[in-house]
Amino acid sequence: MRRDEAKSARREYDELDPVFPIARELIRKWAQICVLARDPEMPDQLRNRSADNWRVLLVIADSLGHGDEARAAAIKLCSDRPDEDVGVVLLGEIQTIFLVRGLDRVTSADLVEALLGLDDGFWNEWRGPKDDRPARKLNQTGLAEILRPFGIRSRTIWAAGRRPGDSSKRGFYRSQFEDAWRRYCPPADTPTQLSKISA
Repeated sequence: MRRDEAKSARREYDELDPVFPIARELIRKWAQICVLARDPEMPDQLRNRSADNWRVLLVIADSLGHGDEARAAAIKLCSDRPDEDVGVVLLGEIQTIFLVRGLDRVTSADLVEALLGLDDGFWNEWRGPKDDRPARKLNQTGLAEILRPFGIRSRTIWAAGRRPGDSSKRGFYRSQFEDAWRRYCPPADTPTQLSKISA
């Protein structure tokens, strides 16, 4: 499950390559004549976030006459990596929560509450890591289940600025996520989904 920290080699594209003007012209011509469906046929295997991510691509594929091939590819790609996809999504959203709130630690209960408050509502209809359970809100047990393959487990934490009489709670320190963020998440220059995350 652990992704190698070394960056994979990426092919750099040369925008001065003569193929780009040709491709741009073909796209321009297609844009003038295409008719895009508002609600494309979605395979049953694509639900929730997967369906949202593939919807626009399937509309484009349908307009080009390649809808069947695109749907087959979508089903194959989504069935090949269901666990990693959900885990990486969770890591990215936890990273956003830590960044927006400026936290160095968070309780498990507060983290779950923040995830449930995100705009996309993904965690309010959590169906388990294999998308095979009845929909329900993500809870602390589900959070622990998703984070376990990354080696991230809740621990006893104390509130920052601890005072006499304060009690400890289960939660996470930012440092517990940093290695996984380096491996799985792009650099977070501009946090997303800010409207529902308050400091």
